[in-house]
Amino acid sequence: MVPPLLVYADLMATGDARCIETAKMIYDEHVARLLAEA
Repeated sequence: MVPPLLVYADLMATGDARCIETAKMIYDEHVARLLAEA
């Protein structure tokens, strides 16, 4: 298993529109929650 933040960063780095869209979903569902807890 890979941490959501790593998946998000990897998808954003591709520059592909579909990957960026998926990255935004991961951010909204997982990363934003992690940052709010910090």
